[in-house]
Amino acid sequence: MHSPAARGLPGPIACGLAALVIVAYLPALGCDFIYDDYLVIHSRSVPTGWSEWISIFTTRQADNLPYYRPLTWLTIDVQTAWHGHWAMAFHAVNVLLAACFVASVFWLLLARCLRLSWPLAALGALAAALHPVAACTVYPVSSGRETLLAAVAITLAVAAWLRSDGPGGRRFVVLAWGSVAVGLLCREQAVVVPLLLVLADLLGLPGSRPDSARAWIRRHAPMGLLLAGYLAIRWSLFAGTGEHRLAVLDHPLGPLQSVGYTLQTLLAPGWSLVYEPDLSMWWHPLRGPAALLLLCLIGCGVWWRCSSSQVGLGRVVVFWLGWFVLVLAPTSNLVGQQTVLAERYGFLATVPLVGLVLLGLAGGEVQARVPRRGLVGVVAVRVVAVGVVCGLALVGWSRGTAYRSHDGFLRQWVAAVPTSAQAHLSLAGVLLEDGDDPGAELHLDRALELEPEYSEAHDGKGRILFHRGELAAAEASFRRAVFARPSFAEAWNHLGFVVARQGRLDAAAESCGHALELDPQLAEAHNNLGMIRAEQGRIQVAAGHFEAAVGLLPGYAEAWTNLGLAYLDLDRPQKAADAWRQALAIDPDSRAAKLNLGRLERDAPGGSGR
Repeated sequence: MHSPAARGLPGPIACGLAALVIVAYLPALGCDFIYDDYLVIHSRSVPTGWSEWISIFTTRQADNLPYYRPLTWLTIDVQTAWHGHWAMAFHAVNVLLAACFVASVFWLLLARCLRLSWPLAALGALAAALHPVAACTVYPVSSGRETLLAAVAITLAVAAWLRSDGPGGRRFVVLAWGSVAVGLLCREQAVVVPLLLVLADLLGLPGSRPDSARAWIRRHAPMGLLLAGYLAIRWSLFAGTGEHRLAVLDHPLGPLQSVGYTLQTLLAPGWSLVYEPDLSMWWHPLRGPAALLLLCLIGCGVWWRCSSSQVGLGRVVVFWLGWFVLVLAPTSNLVGQQTVLAERYGFLATVPLVGLVLLGLAGGEVQARVPRRGLVGVVAVRVVAVGVVCGLALVGWSRGTAYRSHDGFLRQWVAAVPTSAQAHLSLAGVLLEDGDDPGAELHLDRALELEPEYSEAHDGKGRILFHRGELAAAEASFRRAVFARPSFAEAWNHLGFVVARQGRLDAAAESCGHALELDPQLAEAHNNLGMIRAEQGRIQVAAGHFEAAVGLLPGYAEAWTNLGLAYLDLDRPQKAADAWRQALAIDPDSRAAKLNLGRLERDAPGGSGR
């Protein structure tokens, strides 16, 4: 039998492990928001009432993706409401979640049925939490948050279930149920956990197997009801959208390539970050063979341990293999997914891999007493394991440097994955904001070369053409954008704006109106439609759109300036002055607001607009 940890020892050890993980990831606190953090955090308005908070649980989390992750988004909205867009605080929560993950993995590996001593369990937990794949979940806020939350919930659920046939078993069963529920509301990957718990029971790992069909039903029916409720919610949100297509029919080798890529990134991780590569990059000519060699060595070690051990380690091996396959299944390109490959998809697969490695290397350490001649081997195993963990942490630190700034992250992404149209588009967006139109155009052209029907790239190209004064060409680009994606509200709004600049006000109003039908919360479309209605002489209607724009986006200085002009045309000079003062409070350099407010105050009786 293995030697269990002394009573009272696991708690302090878990705290120590958590502290080590926090120290290892302290550099994350100096990182900025990157990539989809701006969509998930900056672009979301904070809920203002109970109905809006509740709606997080009743709506999908992305218009073009089948995501239902309300608890993940709730944590982000709570933080935004509490401290605004303070990047360090968001990163701090991710670091704390990584600390919770190492503690939950340690508790899992200490389960009696897994036959590991506490020193090996501690090293295994650190290896999982400090692996470079783990770094890919800690440093990015939004994509990391959903992965970490689900990982903590899943490991807690399994750890509790493996203890459900011992003292206090009922409490552990309830903890497992609750953890699965939390995991399901954080990320879709948790849908496989009920199958993993059934596998554990089939192998008899928690204790004795259920001895009848009724016992099986009684033990797993609550989990089945929980899963059925979750699937019913997803059906109500995504049924008929075509977002759950079987990708394996188009690319039969996709799942095998996903598994191969994951094994490669887990066993032979690269020094630099390669963010979301395409499927053609699934195999590295050097790291791939190295991973295969290591996999063979691990397999030989596990086979030797199982054949020489007098205790039933075969069941543990089957359990770890089942875990590996199940946690990879949701992101292995069986069904369509936005990103075909990502290192973070293999995060939870580090746990079974660590478990198998420890079984293969444990030697006599699973014995209650180690013979003197075996002590050298035990010490050697521990030294090697500590060295491996330190090496993994160092590579993870290297990966983390890519997340320090948004611009640096995107440039590194383009350099590492030059065939990613999304990477080129994202970098082009940053360059556009910085006023580097030529640089942005180079990346947009490359994105369109890779994906000719990329609607966002056509939209960006249209903006650059508009800046150059090529209105007809800009209109053509915007039309290609809405043709490629008819639900693209922002492109419809841009189309309306450029059509208005060509004097076709009715067509422009139709385009902006369609943008608002698609997205009534699009403040820019309200502002543009307001300017069009003002040119048509419909000042009252224009004022209504400007009021809607500043109501949706109170920091929208241009809309405040336009609202002041509308109020002035409606003979409401006091409200016009207030609107322009508001515009200047937001943007003190607003030339239009300054000129109009100054003119109004000079023309007003007594020389003041007050």
